[in-house]
Amino acid sequence: MTVILERTPPVTTISHSSGNVTELDRNGHYMFGVSPILLGHICAGTLGLLSGTAAISFRKGSRRHALAGKIFVASMLTMAVAAV
Repeated sequence: MTVILERTPPVTTISHSSGNVTELDRNGHYMFGVSPILLGHICAGTLGLLSGTAAISFRKGSRRHALAGKIFVASMLTMAVAAV
């Protein structure tokens, strides 16, 4: 019986001036296969869908409607920036 042990691929760590750290596998791909910009775009879009639905459901002029609307606008702007 032959046992083949696979080694964990080496990881390259890149430190950015903003203090963020990006880890790449030995092929230069992002860990988990998703770029940080795409992940931010997806999260902002999801938050936009949720906050937009909340803004529609709250009575116009209420504090909750205004807060949900502000969150919606911020998430849409974030999503637009991440799309470029």
